[in-house]
Amino acid sequence: RDKQRDLQDMETVLKELTVLASGRLQKLKNLHEERTKMLGKMSNLQNKSKSVRCISSSQACLSLKDQLEKSKEAVFQYMALLEKLQVEKDSIVWK
Repeated sequence: RDKQRDLQDMETVLKELTVLASGRLQKLKNLHEERTKMLGKMSNLQNKSKSVRCISSSQACLSLKDQLEKSKEAVFQYMALLEKLQVEKDSIVWK
């Protein structure tokens, strides 16, 4: 009888452990799927980053940046000239 009971207890424990192991295996599979998806997303981001770097260092982009800087300088020069003219206008009005 004791052996029979011990055998039943062991079978019960084995079933519980099998269920537990099965649940853990499923969790591992889910984590693996998530990891695979994340790695795919990271790869896409890296490719996009490379594309952006390639575009931003292209001759056309560098030329546009240069033109923008020249335009900014011209705007500042015109603003300074406008201020100078405003001062001259004010001094003429006061005379």
